[in-house]
Amino acid sequence: MLFKSNRISTADFSFLRNVVRILPAKWKYLHRQINTNCIVGKSRSQHMENGYFTLILDRASNDTSNYNLPELITLSGILVWDKKKQDYSEVQLDISFGSLIGFYVKSKYENLDWAKVDLSQFLENDYGKNIDESRVVVDKNLGDLNSKDRNKLDLGDVFSVEVNEQIYYTIKSIGDGDYVAIDKNGGVFFLKHDPLSVKKIAKNVDEYLKNVL
Repeated sequence: MLFKSNRISTADFSFLRNVVRILPAKWKYLHRQINTNCIVGKSRSQHMENGYFTLILDRASNDTSNYNLPELITLSGILVWDKKKQDYSEVQLDISFGSLIGFYVKSKYENLDWAKVDLSQFLENDYGKNIDESRVVVDKNLGDLNSKDRNKLDLGDVFSVEVNEQIYYTIKSIGDGDYVAIDKNGGVFFLKHDPLSVKKIAKNVDEYLKNVL
């Protein structure tokens, strides 16, 4: 079970499948990732405008990463007709190392007309035009970690969690909705969701990798 605010719905899955269905053929492989075995939740991006979500992946059981692919690509300019607004509404997908890690949508799902789409402005943006502050905080505190150490963490689907008015940024999934995360100062914490608890386990990521992981 996940933190209640992080649960993902069947409507979310249907939305993601509809987006991938209209994309160019090279992105069709993402269909295989849109299920409860790979995606276990979603988190609203707290440091960006409404509409941005980070997907919570079960990398412990199903890691779909391919580290030969770009670290972050944003697929933008996906325009879908909003029946209520009577205008096109943009949808975006974020992909990291080949894994679907997030999306952007402003319209309500039920208002989107998937029979009326426009890909004339479709773009594949390396590293994305919108970087979540969660990733900025994590990258800042990871410093000069080598690729071997980075691969021990789950950096493709970083997201923020608020507990007792403190913000934590996930760096590794432990499974069953529990995470290892850092705060803005780089301290490393274990976040347990049931019962909810936060425990500091290392003063920084280097110490965590050396003595805990």
